[in-house]
Amino acid sequence: MEVVGTPFHGACYLFDPERRRATAVLALKVEEWTLSTDASKSSRAAALNDLTARLADTPGVVELKETALLLPGAAPAPDLPDDGGSPEWMRRDMAELWALPEVMTPLANVSYVSVTCDVDRLKGVDHARGRLTERERVGVALGDLVKMTVAPALVECGARPGSVRWCGLDDLRTLIRSVSDPAGNADRPPVTRDEPTLGWCEESLDGESVTLESCVARTWWVTQWPDRPVPAGWTRDILQGGRMIALTHIWRPMSMEKSEKDLRDRESSILQRDTLQNQRKLSRDERRERREQRQREAEQDANWPDTDHQGFITLFAPDRDMLAVFERDLRVRVGKYHLRLSGLRGQQRQALTAVLPLGL
Repeated sequence: MEVVGTPFHGACYLFDPERRRATAVLALKVEEWTLSTDASKSSRAAALNDLTARLADTPGVVELKETALLLPGAAPAPDLPDDGGSPEWMRRDMAELWALPEVMTPLANVSYVSVTCDVDRLKGVDHARGRLTERERVGVALGDLVKMTVAPALVECGARPGSVRWCGLDDLRTLIRSVSDPAGNADRPPVTRDEPTLGWCEESLDGESVTLESCVARTWWVTQWPDRPVPAGWTRDILQGGRMIALTHIWRPMSMEKSEKDLRDRESSILQRDTLQNQRKLSRDERRERREQRQREAEQDANWPDTDHQGFITLFAPDRDMLAVFERDLRVRVGKYHLRLSGLRGQQRQALTAVLPLGL
C-alpha cells in the first residue's frame, strides 16, 4: 500500500498497485440526531440513498465505507459564540443538554468515510494533462470526485457543515495510533513521521480477539440486519454505553445490469432448492430470504440503487475480562433489533483491518 500526496491542502490517497485501487479517506463530525427536526431526519436518510445511486453510476467507484468510531474522551463543548454575547442561562442550559448521555455520545463520535476506486476506470484519469504522472492524474480525479460528489452529499447525509475534511498522512497515522493505543490518547503529542503507528498486534490463541498496544479488540460481522420496522437513527443505541466501539458499513454499488444478474442467480438458487425440498416446510431463514428477494425486486422496479452491503461491529477494552462485560451489554442492545452477529474466529486481524477506513 502506497501513500500518495495530492495538490489538495496536504490530502493524500492510498494506492494498492496490485489491485489498482485508490482510496480517499474523509473525516467528519455528525449532526446530533436527537436535536434534528423530523424533516431533517427524513432528508438525511434519502440523501444516503441518493449518494449510493450516484456512485453506482460513477465509473470506477467500487466501494464506499463509513466507520463511526467512538473513542474515549470528553464530549466537545457546545458551539457558542466566543464574543461573550450569549446569555449565561443559555450557556448553562446548553452545557447541561450536551452532558446528557443520549446527546453526548454522538457528539464525541468521529466518522470516517472512505471512497475506493478502480484507477483504470476512474473518470478523468486518462484525460488529465499529459505531463502529469499516473499517480498525479489519479489524485486529481479523486479530488474531483470528493469535491463535486462525495463531500456535498455527506453534508446532506448529516455531516456538520464545515467538518468534512480529506485526510492527509498525519491524520491517518494519528487515527491508527489512537485505535491501537487509546490509553494514551488524552496526553499524547501529535504523531511524528518517524514514530511507528502500530507496534503490537497479536491475535489470541483462540482466534477470538486481537491485542493491540493498550487494548483488546474483537470484531463481529453483522450477518442479519433488522427484519422488522425500527426507528430512524436506531444505530445510535449501539454506539452508546461509555465504551470504545466502531460501527462500520461497507457499500459496494452495483450497476443495474449486475443487480439484475444477481437477482436472477438468487431466484434460480431458490427455485432449485424448491425442486429438491418441495415436500419440506420452509424454515424461518428461507422465508426471510424470499421476502428479501421480493423486496429487492420491487426496489429494482422502482429504479432504486442496489448495493452489496456489509456491516461490522468492533469492541475495544483494556483487557479480555472487560471485553466480555462490554460484549454482554452489546448483545443486549443488538438483540432489541434482531441483529445477528458472527464472531469471525481466526479472522480478527483481517476484520480489524477491514473496519479501519484504509481501503483494505
